[in-house]
Amino acid sequence: MASQKAWAVIAGVGPGTGASVARRFAQHYSVALLARKAANYEPVVKEINDAGGKAIGISTDVADGKSVQAAFEQIKKESGGKVVAAIFNVGGSFIRKPFLELTEEEFVHGYDANGRGGFHFAQAALPLLLDNVKTSEHPPTLIFTSATAALRGSAFLSSFASGKFALRALAQSLAREFGPKGIHVAHAIIDGVIDIERTKHWKFEHEDAKIKPEAIADSYCPWARTILDMVQNGRLSSETRQHLDDVEIGVSDAIQRHISRHVVSPKPVSRRILDFEHKCPRILREMIAEATGVFFFVFPGIASVATFVLSGTSTGAKDLGLAAFGSIFQIGWAFTLGIAFAIITCAPVSGGHFNPAITLCFAIWQGFPWKKVLPYLFSQIFGAFLAGLMLIGCYWPEIQAAKAVNIAAHGTVHFNGGVASILCPYPNSGQTNLGYLFFQEFFTVSFISVVIWACLDPANPFVNPASVPFTIGLAYGAIIWGFGANTISTNLARDLGTRIVAAIFFGREAFSVDHGYSWISILVNVPATIFAAVFYEVVIRDSLAKMQKSEADLEEC
Repeated sequence: MASQKAWAVIAGVGPGTGASVARRFAQHYSVALLARKAANYEPVVKEINDAGGKAIGISTDVADGKSVQAAFEQIKKESGGKVVAAIFNVGGSFIRKPFLELTEEEFVHGYDANGRGGFHFAQAALPLLLDNVKTSEHPPTLIFTSATAALRGSAFLSSFASGKFALRALAQSLAREFGPKGIHVAHAIIDGVIDIERTKHWKFEHEDAKIKPEAIADSYCPWARTILDMVQNGRLSSETRQHLDDVEIGVSDAIQRHISRHVVSPKPVSRRILDFEHKCPRILREMIAEATGVFFFVFPGIASVATFVLSGTSTGAKDLGLAAFGSIFQIGWAFTLGIAFAIITCAPVSGGHFNPAITLCFAIWQGFPWKKVLPYLFSQIFGAFLAGLMLIGCYWPEIQAAKAVNIAAHGTVHFNGGVASILCPYPNSGQTNLGYLFFQEFFTVSFISVVIWACLDPANPFVNPASVPFTIGLAYGAIIWGFGANTISTNLARDLGTRIVAAIFFGREAFSVDHGYSWISILVNVPATIFAAVFYEVVIRDSLAKMQKSEADLEEC
């Protein structure tokens, strides 16, 4: 007699992950367990049934299409077709052998278990899942368990990696085909060594380096249940539900992330657009992106400075009690968010240098082409120049009024707090020691540059790509909050571009006032950034050698 309870099918049930996943899903579903050897699933079936659950076991070779079809025919009879979850947990043949010593039969083993096995399993499971899209209380789910080898192949693991690559490609294709039909397809990357009997003797530096099978199982089941909760609570509409797409996750004891992304099929690219992109030099697009990025972070920053300076010099503002409008805190946040927006908007095209000193460091250490250095530098300075011009245009009446006030009171606009300081920094009246100003600029730029270099370090586990724009932006903000009142520049392009605008509208004193401080403001950030890069590369990056070695050990395993 067919069961009225929804079913989950788990292929690849053994003493590790498969058994843990089976136990976890058995808390919510009846389960069908598939494995080549009955000895692998029989203890788990007995354990689940003894605990009051419902489980059956079927001896199945996923590499054999007939064996898989026979298993699913039996599952269909037992479940009445109410299969709402299918988990492909087949590990495959783990052959670690030099490629030139690998036989064709050994190489094919990896594909048979994962590529061919995944094909047979999905082709048998999907019809049952599709039958339950409209009647199931949550989107039917197909999960493929995979490994880091699906992303990068390690030495001596060509057979294993080829199979995992095939499985990942299959999962992505199925997600795009069946996501719009209401099937949630996921590819789960288990990024590490699983703590099972076979790996008990494997030693690592940290006790928790191995992944508990129970942690993986806990990730899988709430993952599917979360979608159910979203549907029931109205946070996932039926229309959105049709666009659930592929997911890849890494699981560990400490961190379990569930990252989903909705993939919208792009419109076909027209021939006209392709021809235009082909004719448009790549370097031109990169230059435009660099100029735009610098504009994006300089413009909101100096606009915030403008509100601060003008509210203090405008008679009307004082009469209205607005003298305190704007602050160093506000200015810091304007630059912080401007930098984040610049990186998010333009870095995908140009790499997001936005600073001549960073471009030079990339050329020295990161292999950035030297032939692009000068075009990038010009674009960055030009972006700041445009930001200065735009600011002048936006605030022209207020700037003219403030200029008159400055000249009447001080005889010049070139001082810290004067209208020219909206565009470029000037030292305070008591800061006459150029050595002190040099040290301050050098230290603050070095601080920011070390943070930037840390964000770019691929071995840094604390920064992911999504957080980089805001991390770098906050580094700038922190320095502005601490040293803004004392005058800092931090960026050649930001200072020189806007200082040229100041010279155009307020006179050449923008470069000559205060004993030539402008050249400290413009140039010191270059050696400071190079110093910070050397410091990080020579001193700090070496301290991550253990982490890199540990990662290599895990990859080989």
